[in-house]
Parts: sequence; C-alpha cells; structure tokens
Amino acid sequence: MKKESYPILALDTRDPQEAKVIYFDGLKWVFKRISLNRPRRSELLVVINKFLDKQTKVKSLVIVNGQGQRFSSLRLGVVIANSLSFALKVPLYQMILEVNETSDDKLKEKIIARLNKEPLKSLTSVKPIYAHSPNITKGY
Repeated sequence: MKKESYPILALDTRDPQEAKVIYFDGLKWVFKRISLNRPRRSELLVVINKFLDKQTKVKSLVIVNGQGQRFSSLRLGVVIANSLSFALKVPLYQMILEVNETSDDKLKEKIIARLNKEPLKSLTSVKPIYAHSPNITKGY
C-alpha cells in the first residue's frame, strides 16, 4: 500500500441500527460507531466532519457496500461517500462484504486489501447493492 493513500476515511452503513466511520492514518485505526436511530442519525455527518477537520487531509475514501439489511441505511452511506469523493476530489474505493463480515478486524483486513486495487474511475459513482429490491410501494 502506497503511503500517499493515507489517511483513509471509510464508511460502513450496512447495519440499519449502527454506522461505522473508520479512520486510518497508516499507523493507527480509529473506529467510531454512530446510532442510526432517530434523532441521532445526523451525528453521522458530525463524526465525519471531525475526521475531515484533522490537520492531515483525507486522501482516500472507502465505502463498504453489499447486502445491506435496510434500503435507507445503505443508501445513506453510499450517497455520503459519493458526495465526499466528488467534493474533496479524492479517490473512492468500493468494498463489497457479506452481511456477516462486520468485525473490526475483518474490516481492517478488507480495507487494506481493497486499497491495493485501483480506485473507481473518475466521474463514476458507487451504487448500493441491496439484498432485495426496494419495496417502498408494496402494499399500497
């Protein structure tokens, strides 16, 4: 992994109850967990902003994607990651994990492995990968 890829900011919003914001500066990992229950959902942006306010500019973004349990939480993380990548002009990496791959150690391992691959091409964005089709209009 090239040193110029650090620091990294990663988001995992696959769990509808809790988001993870992960920061890695090349030496130290920091994991912050944020409740996605109302009214605390907005804290996710506050935590991300604290990492972005650090003296060292974030040089890579990673979004954890794949088989989210809920449509809204997964979409929230993907929209934030795409927006930050565009606004900060930093590469965005997509990391697809199984539903059961949630431990901090597994996330660390997969983030480093993903960063060794090419980032998404410029002017492209990540799309959420859902476990099933959205059903927001069913039953009406």
